[in-house]
Amino acid sequence: MMSIFVEKFMEKNKFERATFIVGIVSSLIVIIFAVLQIFSVWNYAVIVCEIFMGISMIAQAILQWKTNKRIAIFSLCVAAFIFIVAIFVLFIK
Repeated sequence: MMSIFVEKFMEKNKFERATFIVGIVSSLIVIIFAVLQIFSVWNYAVIVCEIFMGISMIAQAILQWKTNKRIAIFSLCVAAFIFIVAIFVLFIK
């Protein structure tokens, strides 16, 4: 099972692999900061969480661009919306 994943991963070019890793890392960071916000460890974790959600959506858009441009464009629109909300929350809060 794992070898199939590794084979599929190695078939991709370096840019796609790097984008995939950025997407995974940013998703993990979102989870960590969401937990920090939920347990009131850091009150501004939601702002950082939103920024990394946008980065994750951009990575997803880049990976989807070749296979499905509609999903990629939608992901870019969602990422732009997330960044706008993050900036709005940063300056209002």
